[in-house]
Amino acid sequence: MQIALLGDIMIQGPVAKNALRDDGEELVRRLKEVIAPADVAIGNFETFVCPPSCRPGSEWHSPPEAARMVARAGFDAVSVVSSHAWDHGAPAIRHTLGLLAAAGVEAYGLGDASGADPAPVVIERQGVRIGLLGYATASTLTNRTCFTGLAPSAGRIAADVARLRGRSDVVIVSLHHGFGEYPSPEHRNWAKAALQAGADAFVTHHSHMISGVERIGRGAAAYGLANVVAALDPPKPDNICLRLEVRQGHVVDWSYDVFFLDDRGLPRPGSEEEQRNLRERIEKINEALTGENYARWYWSTFSPEDRSAYLRSWRRDIRTYGIGTVFAKLGRLRAHHLRLLWHMAFRR
Repeated sequence: MQIALLGDIMIQGPVAKNALRDDGEELVRRLKEVIAPADVAIGNFETFVCPPSCRPGSEWHSPPEAARMVARAGFDAVSVVSSHAWDHGAPAIRHTLGLLAAAGVEAYGLGDASGADPAPVVIERQGVRIGLLGYATASTLTNRTCFTGLAPSAGRIAADVARLRGRSDVVIVSLHHGFGEYPSPEHRNWAKAALQAGADAFVTHHSHMISGVERIGRGAAAYGLANVVAALDPPKPDNICLRLEVRQGHVVDWSYDVFFLDDRGLPRPGSEEEQRNLRERIEKINEALTGENYARWYWSTFSPEDRSAYLRSWRRDIRTYGIGTVFAKLGRLRAHHLRLLWHMAFRR
């Protein structure tokens, strides 16, 4: 049995228009090609669906057919905890979760309408129980009265994994976080906490960029899977699929594939040369992860582009949610936020 772990699914904007022209046939076919030969596929459903009575809160929204396309392509479960989850308010979240459930796709990472914290989800395929945990660093998911997300911490992740391990054969932790190709030191600490507590894989989406893939113990940490389908400006065509090999109810090995997006935002396998070049880039990132003092090296390379990406996330949140989101962010500052702010202010 093989499990495919993939990044952001963004069936919105030009991608949605292209997909709807043929009822999603081309998109579904291409997604199946990326997933194959896996038996189980898990991704991140990034852009939510607005009900007819809901006015979109941003340009980031999917058509109602998106949930069915994801199911037809072979996705068994999707994370729904992301920086775009609250773009259109609770009605869109409720509507999207209903569409995914009706299509037979399990959603995880968000709490329910009562305000309860997110609970882990366990799906069973071919007699194998797969436990799923989702976290996000987006401040727009916290301090809500319903459909909340959990912010990561090493202690919380380790405790959650340990509890889920007892009733799962495979444990997968996903995180919506990241700003560039290289993971922050705290990002890596979260991965270590998950894998050392018994998780089999720790995967990250949000930056829409590839990152390193690191072995920690017997598990795999993929710090940036990038996208599955997306039309972004500027384009980000490079993507990773992490694959877990399961035998007799246990993960015995893992590997990763690379693939690309075409100019319409649809997945494509890429040429042998493209694949080789992208793998070399990933391996270069992996080499940096083995350095003796990675934390010092990471902060020494924090670039103007990294600062710009971080500032864009603040501007987008203010534009979508109002100035109150600034106070929400300040109310839950963590070590990685403080370090980012420090380096933005003083490293010129």
